[in-house]
Amino acid sequence: MPLHSIVEAIGSFIALSMAFLLFSLQKDRKVGDYYTWIAASLIGMGILDGFHAAALPGHGFVWLHTTALLFGGLLFVFVWLPNLTVRFQRHNWILWMVGIIAVIFGAVSIAFREAFPHMLIEGKFTPSAKALNFVAGVFFMTAAIHLIIRYRVDKRLEDFLFINFCFLNAWAGLLFQLSEPWSKNWWLWHFLRIAAYSVIFSYIFTIFKERAKELRRVNRALRAISECNQLVIRATDEPKLLNDICRIIVEVGGLRFCWVGYTEHDEAKTVKPVAQAGYEAGYLTTANITWDNTERGRGPAGTAIRTGNPSIFKDIITNPDFAPWRDDAIRQGYVSAIGLPLIANSTTLGALTIYASGKDTFDSEEVKLWRELADDLTYGVVTLRIKTQHKLAEEELRSYKEYLEELVRKRTKELGYAKREAEEANKAKSDFLANMSHELRTPLNSVIGFSEVLQDELYGELNKKQKEYIDDILVSGKHLLNLINDILDLSKVETGKMELELSSFPVRDVLNTSLMMFKEKAMKHGINLSLEIETDADLGIEADERKFKQIMFNFLSNAVKFTQDGGSVHVHARRGVRGQGLAKMNQSPIPDADFIEISVADTGIGIKPEDMPKLFKEFSQLESAYTKEHEGTGLGLALTKKLVELHSGKIWVESEYGKGSKFSFVIPRWQGQGASGK
Repeated sequence: MPLHSIVEAIGSFIALSMAFLLFSLQKDRKVGDYYTWIAASLIGMGILDGFHAAALPGHGFVWLHTTALLFGGLLFVFVWLPNLTVRFQRHNWILWMVGIIAVIFGAVSIAFREAFPHMLIEGKFTPSAKALNFVAGVFFMTAAIHLIIRYRVDKRLEDFLFINFCFLNAWAGLLFQLSEPWSKNWWLWHFLRIAAYSVIFSYIFTIFKERAKELRRVNRALRAISECNQLVIRATDEPKLLNDICRIIVEVGGLRFCWVGYTEHDEAKTVKPVAQAGYEAGYLTTANITWDNTERGRGPAGTAIRTGNPSIFKDIITNPDFAPWRDDAIRQGYVSAIGLPLIANSTTLGALTIYASGKDTFDSEEVKLWRELADDLTYGVVTLRIKTQHKLAEEELRSYKEYLEELVRKRTKELGYAKREAEEANKAKSDFLANMSHELRTPLNSVIGFSEVLQDELYGELNKKQKEYIDDILVSGKHLLNLINDILDLSKVETGKMELELSSFPVRDVLNTSLMMFKEKAMKHGINLSLEIETDADLGIEADERKFKQIMFNFLSNAVKFTQDGGSVHVHARRGVRGQGLAKMNQSPIPDADFIEISVADTGIGIKPEDMPKLFKEFSQLESAYTKEHEGTGLGLALTKKLVELHSGKIWVESEYGKGSKFSFVIPRWQGQGASGK
């Protein structure tokens, strides 16, 4: 009796252990969905066999054995119902329900054993006991048929073992008919059930052995990832990083060969090996791997690059996509392989390819880890490239900085030479102008003086023709003298040698004097000259009186010159402060300034819009038939602009072609404002 109880207790323990293992594998999707029912069957049998081992010989003793076998066989039959399996598999409560029912049923069977059908009378099994065991055997046989069908399709080891388990339990149920309590036949069907549990135990051992092997592989992969990440952090050279990564994968990961290939964008879409480690013996030299969708692009590396996903070859010997490299791979000892894409910013740089010497080496857990390693490697490569680019950029920037510094030194030196040459040229120009002033003015003054004497007929009367000649000489001489004076004045302004000789004078006096100079000429041509001075502008100003008169002279000279007979020239003066109408001075840097605005408007020929930019430029005259009749130096307005700006003022013109022009300038009333900003 103790031996029997021990045997049944061992069987109960094995059944419950196997049920727990199947439940775990089911959660991890390691086995089929129908294994839920096998786990439920083992739970029911294991619990009831446990009660059977603890029960005393007699009626309840046989009852618990029979119901355990019947309960297990019934649940095993449900493997024929895959849809029901899937629905129940989604609710693990079925296993809990079976366990609870079995515990309650076993406890009630022991406590109220007389309430259940009698299985043993006068030392013999009753017909009902034999019938129930027979039905249980049929159930197991039915389940075995389904498992045989599945095994022929999937060739799964666990299906083969459960087929044997079902057959052994089926024969145990059927042999029950031929046995008597404690006889040899009785021990035979016990032996068959123990054999069935032994089959299950061997499967448990195999599973744990595979789990241990898988765990070792995962641990090696984790160690490899850890060491590779350390390399990525410390890396300073891309080729060295890639080769070290391959070496660690092979040595720490316990693998056969590893290599990294980068994509080439040539016509053949070649994968170029850039790093490798492990047993290679010239394999890559003749591999000619591509990432195109052709025969040589469907290997692990090419497929991973092309699809952007890991490419797993569980058995390269039987995989048709590995045909181009199969013979070489067999010689190298490669059996399985995985290609992992190296993707950075949606761009596939290449692939990390690993070869192992065993079949189906890379399961789903390992694939996740190796994929993580590939991503870390990609990050390291991209980081190194960015660092290299930054370093090159810094070196280029440093070289460019040195170039610019040298260029600045060279240009500074050249500017120094140019400055000295300019200063020498200005000195030569000043010397030339001074000499020209003396050499030209002396004879010109003599010519003008003698011409005026002759014109006044101090040495006798002149005929009409002689007077015309003398007048031409006098006009030309004065014109030439004005030209010389304008050139000298403009040169002084440009070289900064002209200074203001400030004095206070009434605006009205200067304007009247300026108009008087053109009164005779205006009357001769019927041109009306007028002056308007607003009340607040009829006051004194501080400026260079001679230069102020020169400004007015140039304005009036142009106005009278280009106004046709019968026209008019109007001079207007007004006073203002910033923000009160003097728009041209509102942008002046002089705060709170008091200004005088003078304008000269004529009804002359006007100026074309395209000619406006030519005004105020040296030696520039506007082209028209009328202007050609009144030749000038082309310096008047340019010099006028310089003189106005010398007074911290602004000058501008408004004109409508064919109707006339209005030249205006504005200067601070007190030159102290322009000089000091008061």
